[in-house]
Parts: sequence; C-alpha cells; structure tokens
Amino acid sequence: MKPTKDSDLARKRKVLSSAYAIKNLEGWEYKVADMTRRMIEAFDAKCTVPLPDAQLPDKADLTVDYRHWTNLFTVAAIANIGLSEDLRFLEQGTDQVDSELMDGTIKKVSFRECREASAKATYTLVWAYDWFPTLRSVSKIVSSRYRRLWNLDRDWNGIVYNRATTRLKRYLAGEKLDDFFSAMMEDKKGNPNNLEMGELVAETSIMMNAGSDTTAIALRNVMFFLLKNPPCMKKLRDELDGVLDKDDVIAPLRKDQASPVPSRLPRREPADVASSHFRTAPSDTRGRCDHPGRLYPRAYLRAHVRVCGAS
Repeated sequence: MKPTKDSDLARKRKVLSSAYAIKNLEGWEYKVADMTRRMIEAFDAKCTVPLPDAQLPDKADLTVDYRHWTNLFTVAAIANIGLSEDLRFLEQGTDQVDSELMDGTIKKVSFRECREASAKATYTLVWAYDWFPTLRSVSKIVSSRYRRLWNLDRDWNGIVYNRATTRLKRYLAGEKLDDFFSAMMEDKKGNPNNLEMGELVAETSIMMNAGSDTTAIALRNVMFFLLKNPPCMKKLRDELDGVLDKDDVIAPLRKDQASPVPSRLPRREPADVASSHFRTAPSDTRGRCDHPGRLYPRAYLRAHVRVCGAS
C-alpha cells in the first residue's frame, strides 16, 4: 500500500484486507498452477529431439535462461491474479507489453527493462528525501545514463497506467472478475469504494512491482541453493514424492513461516523502537541474517542475527 498519512493507511487497509486474506489467496492457487503448467510446457518445448548416435547437441540447446523465465512467470502470474489479464509472456517467450502515455499513445516496451530502470533511477537518489525532486531534475541534465533511466521510468509508468485503464474498462463494461482490482473497486456487498484514478494506478504499480520482482528473485535463489546443496534437493524431492499423487496439481504441503530469501537479510531498527522481533537491539541498529554460501532455512525461524553498526 502507498499511504500518505495514517487515515489513508487505515482506509486502504479496510479496502484491501479482504483481497489479501489467506482464503482468497488459496482460492487463486489454480492461477499459479496454470502459470506453472505454462512454464513447464515452455521448458519442454526447448528440449531437443532424440539425437542420432555419436552426435553432440548444439551448445545453444544446453542452456536455459532461468532468470529470464522466472521473470516472465511471476509477471504473468501477478497480472492474472491482480488484474485478470493474460499477458501471454510464457507463450511468447518475451516480456514485451503495452506502455500508454496520458494522451493515449501506446507502444511496446520491455517490462523488466523498464521496471529495473525505474528502481535504479529512484533508489540511488531517493535517500536524500528533501533533495530528491531537485536531484532528479539535475540528473536528467548532467547525465546521459540517468536520462535514459528516467525515460524508461516514464515507460514503466505507462505500463502501469495501461494495466489500470485496461482493467478499469472491463470493470465499467460489467465484467465480474475475482481479483485484487475488484476488491479496490467495491466491497463484498458491491458497494463502491470510490477510489480516485491516481490511487488505482498507484496500487496497481505497487502490485505489479512488488508482486513480480521479489518473487522471481526468491525462485532463482531457491533453485540456486538447491542445486548447490544436493542433500536439500533430495529432501525436497522426497517430501514432494511423499504427498503428491499421480494426478495432483497442487501439493498439499504445510506452510512454514520461514523467509523465502536464502541470503543476507538487512534490517534497521527505527530510531524510536528499542527491540526487534529477532532480538533486543539498540535503536537505529543495522542487522542481518548472516548465512552466506549455504542453504539454511531453519535459520530464519530463530534468532540467528548478527547486530552491527549500533549508533
């Protein structure tokens, strides 16, 4: 959510709480299962046909860009879950998507390139909060690199705007769809929430960004550490084999409360808070979960944190 004050936060929590309820997320598992099926089919299509004896496969056929495909998977999945839109990224094998200017002009752009450029341009300057508008304007003048990033940032805003307007047209046409957008438009009884267009676009941006990038990173991290740790891979396979029947699509596994990101997790204590859910720490302390180079999921269920940089 993107609140500007406490009243906004309370209002948006009320509007979106039902959409983010566990029962709804479980009801949308079929959408994730469908996207998983599509990705597997895309991988299957890249398999070579049986080779004649003594013939070596082409080197290009031996590599799959898993990072690329996880991005296609997560963006397509969140667009389906949040907006009931089928981007068909997995069928196309690319992330080309419509970006729309306020005057209605539409062009094709790369979703991932625009999303990452928007983040890079922002997070390198935003830490000087009061100076950010000035730094943004100056960076466009003095740096060709930042000019390119801000142009792509404009295209990113166009992607979000097109997603929001496309879904809004379907809503106004009377389509009844079960997704996050519907929860923003009206409550369970059908009463309108009367959100402004700017709010709809802002929430769509947050959903498309946070709902795709972090998930793709988690999938890549999990695959990397499983491949680096064969015993963990075997344990996972054994667990899946133990609960999956031949015709199962979704595994009935327990939902552990571990972090999905097996890397160093940064944390900074607020200046007015003197304790952490990890451990007691001085205010304004920087900490991290420090288990580099090995997969150790249980660490995130305990207080395995190294406190450093206390001020």
